[in-house]
Amino acid sequence: MSQKSPFRNAVRVLEPIKFDCATEQSSSRKFGKADIPVTYLPAVEFDCRPAPRLSLQVTLQLCPDIAPASAALEVMKFVQALDWYERGMGGHGLVWDKAHSDATPEQGVVRLVLTGSSLPGAQERFQRLKDAINGTTNPDVSTPKSLLASVGVFAKREAVLLTTVA
Repeated sequence: MSQKSPFRNAVRVLEPIKFDCATEQSSSRKFGKADIPVTYLPAVEFDCRPAPRLSLQVTLQLCPDIAPASAALEVMKFVQALDWYERGMGGHGLVWDKAHSDATPEQGVVRLVLTGSSLPGAQERFQRLKDAINGTTNPDVSTPKSLLASVGVFAKREAVLLTTVA
């Protein structure tokens, strides 16, 4: 026994309607049984330029007597400690900007550029990271011990905040 669907004749395809969004013209055609006045809202401007990107440039001067393999391991531990510290302050971790980082092995200098993966609060987090690296503030309980322990491995540590447009 075949049963008829109650929705068989319920779908109607209407003719296409053209819309003109010019502010000087009014709508003369009625779209239904209700008479609804058209209200033109003021224009909204959008700024579609890329947002400025905050980066932390860390320059590490390695001690002259450290082996290259040990230096590489210590740099990775240092970056990991920075990442943990940033996450502990509410961030989502640091991202290594390989294109803007470099090293001068003959001088024992490693320059890393790190960016944050979350923008809200990044300015304050990066300022605290910079201060911890430069030693301009007293370390608090949240400062990772591995960040402080790397002092003997590096002859000099320096951090600078960079703001660029992507």
